[in-house]
Amino acid sequence: MVIRPPQTGTSHPLPFAQLSADDFERLTLRLVELEGYPAPQHLGQRGKDSGRDIIAHRDHELWYFQCKRDAKLTAGALQNRG
Repeated sequence: MVIRPPQTGTSHPLPFAQLSADDFERLTLRLVELEGYPAPQHLGQRGKDSGRDIIAHRDHELWYFQCKRDAKLTAGALQNRG
């Protein structure tokens, strides 16, 4: 069972374009944690991680997360990055 913090009525937009790559990856790591992936790992090897910025195990499966800041992301674009 995942306990989620209560949502508040306020929102604060993040300036994604101004975040460094490291800050963006840390933000993504935190979101992965909040989604209930136990003990995700930030690989932190800029350029040497084969496009896998974060890995996590859940339900006996290994998940890979690639952190990208795209204004428009399509399935075709993701397939081309493979």
